[in-house]
Amino acid sequence: MSLTDAGIRAQEIQNKYDFYTQALTFTILGLTIQTAVFTSDSYYITVAELFGWLALLLSGLIGLFRIEKMPKLILNEEHITVLRDYAEEVHGNLLTKGDDGRPMSDVNPNRPDKTLTQVNDDAWDELKKAKEDYKALSDLILSYSKSQKFLLVFGVSLIAVS
Repeated sequence: MSLTDAGIRAQEIQNKYDFYTQALTFTILGLTIQTAVFTSDSYYITVAELFGWLALLLSGLIGLFRIEKMPKLILNEEHITVLRDYAEEVHGNLLTKGDDGRPMSDVNPNRPDKTLTQVNDDAWDELKKAKEDYKALSDLILSYSKSQKFLLVFGVSLIAVS
């Protein structure tokens, strides 16, 4: 999953956007708290403002959790690339050498007691598991992103109403 120059640039822009959104969320939260004046006789306006603060705070915290997970996602991409290269190398050895049932310590010194077919199967199973982990983490980050954006818009809307 090697990134091209355009992919790297897109990732940089996305990172800047993520940090900008985080800063904006906490800035709006801070300003609304500092400028709050509860002189209104309406209970609903006060409640709307308090829930707006809560929504902004949750949006900011969810954004921090999401940003925290991003490096792990990138490392998982790298891990998948390494596993895919290894699995393809083992599979290539299996195709060229065949499997005579002897342990293949030259293919994988960490598992000298396994045959080439077993090493090949293990490599592809490990790659499949890594892809599943990547998908789960990617889905989690996407759900964090959607929640963060919703809460940001909802919080700003509540603040604007109040």
